[in-house]
Amino acid sequence: MREQPKIASQAERYERDKVPLMFEPLAHLLLGRITLTPGERVLDIACGTGIVARLAAQVVGHSGRVTGVDISGDMLEVARSNSPPSGASIQWRLGDAASLPVEDG
Repeated sequence: MREQPKIASQAERYERDKVPLMFEPLAHLLLGRITLTPGERVLDIACGTGIVARLAAQVVGHSGRVTGVDISGDMLEVARSNSPPSGASIQWRLGDAASLPVEDG
């Protein structure tokens, strides 16, 4: 019996189709307008599949901390599967921007 091909989830299609063409260029523009340095903390609210968090993690490095928050578990699942090339860690948290699952400060 032949195995059925896996159907990509909406979040996987978002990462595959929209991130490279639209959201990655916008993420580079956004991060180009702010000055991140190694060791800083970054909170990416409504992170989707995590392109901004991944790019920020490359800058803040191992001494920094990046947290991505999104309301969609499917988006976070894709985000978790795409670790930053630098190996910097990112915490992915399920949550609503109106009630963030992070400590103040």
